[in-house]
Amino acid sequence: EISPGKFMWAHDQVRQAAYELIPEHMREQFHLLIATRLLMNTTEKELQTDAIFAILRHMNKGIRLVQKDEQKYEVARLNLLAGEACIKNSSFHSAGDYFTIGIKLLPEECWESEYYLALNLYDAAQEALFVTGDFPTLRQLNAEVITKATGFDDKLNSYNNLVRHLVSSEQIEEAISTCTSVLSELGEPMPGPVTNEACYQAIVTTKMMLAEYPGDEVLGLQLMDDPRKLAAAEFLQCILLATFNSPDPRMGVLLVSKLIQMTLEHGLSEASTFAFAMYGTMLVHGTMKDLEGGYRYGNLAIKLLNVLGASRFKARVFTMVFGLVNIWRDPFQASLDSLLEGYNAGCITGDVEYAFRSTHIYSELALFTGQDLAMLQEKTRSYAKRASQCKQVGAELSIVLYLSVVLQLTDDGSSSKEDVYQTLLNTTEDALLQLLESRNDRRSCFIMLNNRKITHIFKGEMESAVEVYKQILNDPMISLNLEHIQTMPYIMGAFADGLIAFFCARKSDEDKQKWSKTGEDIMETFKAWEVISDWNFGNKSLLLEAEYYFLQGKNEMALEKYEASIASAKSHRFVHEMGLANYLFGQYHLAQGRRDDARQSFFEAKKCYITWGAFALVSQMEQLISKLEA
Repeated sequence: EISPGKFMWAHDQVRQAAYELIPEHMREQFHLLIATRLLMNTTEKELQTDAIFAILRHMNKGIRLVQKDEQKYEVARLNLLAGEACIKNSSFHSAGDYFTIGIKLLPEECWESEYYLALNLYDAAQEALFVTGDFPTLRQLNAEVITKATGFDDKLNSYNNLVRHLVSSEQIEEAISTCTSVLSELGEPMPGPVTNEACYQAIVTTKMMLAEYPGDEVLGLQLMDDPRKLAAAEFLQCILLATFNSPDPRMGVLLVSKLIQMTLEHGLSEASTFAFAMYGTMLVHGTMKDLEGGYRYGNLAIKLLNVLGASRFKARVFTMVFGLVNIWRDPFQASLDSLLEGYNAGCITGDVEYAFRSTHIYSELALFTGQDLAMLQEKTRSYAKRASQCKQVGAELSIVLYLSVVLQLTDDGSSSKEDVYQTLLNTTEDALLQLLESRNDRRSCFIMLNNRKITHIFKGEMESAVEVYKQILNDPMISLNLEHIQTMPYIMGAFADGLIAFFCARKSDEDKQKWSKTGEDIMETFKAWEVISDWNFGNKSLLLEAEYYFLQGKNEMALEKYEASIASAKSHRFVHEMGLANYLFGQYHLAQGRRDDARQSFFEAKKCYITWGAFALVSQMEQLISKLEA
């Protein structure tokens, strides 16, 4: 006895022994009886507490004995309540189980007899199943609602879940088509046609409208209260992820502009937070390159999250602001913790699309800022497996592309090399590239080849890097609008291209001028970026200058720039690029016949690569040092 009238079993085994004394054919009846007694002594208010789980723990074990329709509806309602409680606690698998049990209890005539109970169960189940990645069941429930629901508004949640599923499954054209139909029905047709002029006009119009709200005055706008406008805003923000890999990525400019204009005309909604985050991203990465505007609206989006309490949009906003906007001003490393915060927020609220997009950007940023590779391997592998479990196909692929690089860099040759494409994606690297090209997946193709190019450079395989550079340049699908997606892979790809160009200019008398011009253009680009953020771009700009002066034969300037690049990389905590600068400095010394200086530079590079955990590069440095000592 733990209190007057309350008892607990002395041990679980005692309870189990007592339970087994009940004849097996009577156990369902006992469970149902206990559940019924508990329910009779539980108020409606108490059903909103954990009491609901105690009741259903028994009720659902005796569910086969529930025969009358009114009893089935009551138990279905209880499972709906339990599932909703699980959603609040981010227990999506348990929620899906409760909702599914509730749906199975519904009689065939439920859409006529208990319409809203059926609708609520089906809608809630779809949301839980989307998070857990049970897409086949989601599609079945989705089709049922779209067929049986009596009004278009009652179908909106199902259409929303359908679009989310299609986007996550990389079925981009069907997602856009579905969204187009829904928005037309809502009286907010998709903007079009998609042309450069239309995009320019959309941005100009949006800027003019925003000019009427200086500072943070947008925060004082009234709340959007028109149900159809709210629904349209939800679908517009939902389809934005698809535009990154759509047949024409410029569609995103029109959609973001439309969302901003709807906010200014009809009031704030939770979707407005994402609209301003995307608008900031658009300003930073667009042809106008409005960095200050991008930072302002990215910061405004974060403020809106707090003002509106829009926690379900935190993953989306953090992914855009910290992954794509702030990297142009703040130290790259400063975004890492915020991206993981976005991931955690998405897991809690069920925004798994952007939870895993956040880990994808975290993976690339962690790799390109020289974070410990052993730790990064563990994290990226975990993220890839979780994304796979949740059926987030695009995010899983993106994470695996970076995990592959990490595995190549950490391979010390002591064990058999893992083919991560085969292990996690059941394919090969070349077969995957062919598949991505057939799907017109520009973004993934670029990342895959760009990573290959950068890896070759770190390994000192410059001829191979040149071949990949040409492959990217000569592929119209990949190079289309590349300058308009200036994300971290683009930045690092441009840096790699500058190094390749100066290497080729030194090796080729015939094309020396062409390669030199390419390298100089990239060098000037990084000088301009250095003005924006010396922390992020200073060491890269200095290394490009060092390679330029190496080409020009200006030895004093080359020495100065190599040393300055190494010092900058060290002070800004880019240990991997400190290693690369030391390696290239060693190659410069070799070209000048200074073997001892070259050996020392390779030794310094080795120390950097040990710190980074890049044991494949450590082995390479050891080989170079051994040759010089022979």
